[in-house]
Amino acid sequence: MDETHGLGGVDKETELKSPPAGSSPRLSVRRRVAREVTEYSDQLGMFSRNARLFLLGSFLLSLAFSMFHLMRNLYLKEAGFGEVFIGEALSIFSLGSLIGAVPAAVLLLRRRTKPALMLTTLGAGAGYFGIATLLSGWGILGASLAAGVVMSVYQVAAAPFLVSHSTIVERTHLFSANFAVGTAAGVIGSFGAGYIYHFVFDLSQNAVWGYRTCLLTGVFVALLAIIPFALLREGPPVLRANPFARRHLAQRKSLYMRLVLPFFLLGLGAGLVIPFLNLYFRNRFHQDGDAIGVYFGFMQLAMTLGIMVGPPLARRWGLVRTIVYTELASVPFMIVLAYTGNLHLAVWAFLLRGMLMNMAQPLATNFSMAIVTPSEQPLVNSLTQMAWLGSWMISAALGGGLIQRFGFAPPLLVTVALYIASAGLYYFFFASFEQSDRVSLPLPLTDLKG
Repeated sequence: MDETHGLGGVDKETELKSPPAGSSPRLSVRRRVAREVTEYSDQLGMFSRNARLFLLGSFLLSLAFSMFHLMRNLYLKEAGFGEVFIGEALSIFSLGSLIGAVPAAVLLLRRRTKPALMLTTLGAGAGYFGIATLLSGWGILGASLAAGVVMSVYQVAAAPFLVSHSTIVERTHLFSANFAVGTAAGVIGSFGAGYIYHFVFDLSQNAVWGYRTCLLTGVFVALLAIIPFALLREGPPVLRANPFARRHLAQRKSLYMRLVLPFFLLGLGAGLVIPFLNLYFRNRFHQDGDAIGVYFGFMQLAMTLGIMVGPPLARRWGLVRTIVYTELASVPFMIVLAYTGNLHLAVWAFLLRGMLMNMAQPLATNFSMAIVTPSEQPLVNSLTQMAWLGSWMISAALGGGLIQRFGFAPPLLVTVALYIASAGLYYFFFASFEQSDRVSLPLPLTDLKG
């Protein structure tokens, strides 16, 4: 990120300017598009070997997770479990990630990332395999807990690893590329899972086997991620100041709370409905797994396109304003989902909500890494993960019961209120950072004392 202005990765002199008077608007748009395409090409060419290998591993894990995210709820529902149990399974996965977040940050502070990523991949594969094959409710919950614990290592490691293997010049694009890789994997995973389900169901006429085959395919894909992670080249870990020291935490608690609270509210809202959107189409519109896979595939594609727009918007508006504006723009589409009985309108609202809401995620992660020192990055990433996952765990456990009792509209409206509160707090806490030329990132330890 730019060390003078701190946000957006470029200074004010490189921002896109308004077209001169009398110029052709159409030509201006073409020039802007050509400029952005050229910039993306240049930035991709700057990615390091380790960054490229990490992106490949991230793609494979995201591909596996997308198949699980789409088909797990449908599999459990078809296997005879209700929405309450499904909410508990989602919640305990988040509990596992919550339990593992701080130990993962401590581990990564003194250990190399490569072996941690390889062990994470093996553990995730084993946990996913248990979810797909165990028949008892307790077994599924235990496998979900184990998968959540090991996946927390990957979640905590990702952002600091990308920071340490990039420069200020390409970092914003690298974070967006990492998220776009995940959404692109989601496109393939969603369409692929729908195709696998349809193929197996046609052969067996057994919906449970169709869903289970999708989950087992996801296990195989997750294990493939070991290959790129094994090819990473790392030196010995750099010994840095301990961010868990009491004095350090006392100095930075105000900043940490400001970073964490918007994530907590966002996760609290998302957990109520987002993990159940596949059931939304099944219950309200009576769609099968094949059709739902298509909807989620197009949603992932929309998210990928939205994420590519993120860096140019951040350069024009700043990271904080882009995060806030895109989150608020998703709210009307959540309201449409709450009340519409029209399938086509629901699908369009689903696509646009996903594109706008998720456009902000790589930018928010980029900002949270830029605002702190390198020694704090694993801790801050674990804290934001814990805030998100802890609130998600609480609301996902409640969401299944609320949906089963009241339907989808009330939880969706609560989610809208929480999204607005999160965006408002984020703007209140951080908008001033983009208005002052005196702000330099990362913030020194003398700033924002508690």
